[in-house]
Amino acid sequence: MALGWRDREEQWQRFHDWEAAQLRDLAEDLSSALAWMWAAWETARREDPAWQSERSAEEHWRHLSEIRTALARARRSR
Repeated sequence: MALGWRDREEQWQRFHDWEAAQLRDLAEDLSSALAWMWAAWETARREDPAWQSERSAEEHWRHLSEIRTALARARRSR
């Protein structure tokens, strides 16, 4: 099913809200925030070595869709 721009905007807003909640849970010192960002970068690089490469928009959407699906499965399995 193709999503319209409003649906995509809502998805990005939900992702932004989730990400902001994750960051709020971190200790407020800079070293903890940097350690979290480095760990996230390392995880992304390990899981998909080409994640920083210049992909087409379609490839980016497909990759994000796979991530959303994995997160949804992880949440349901709790």
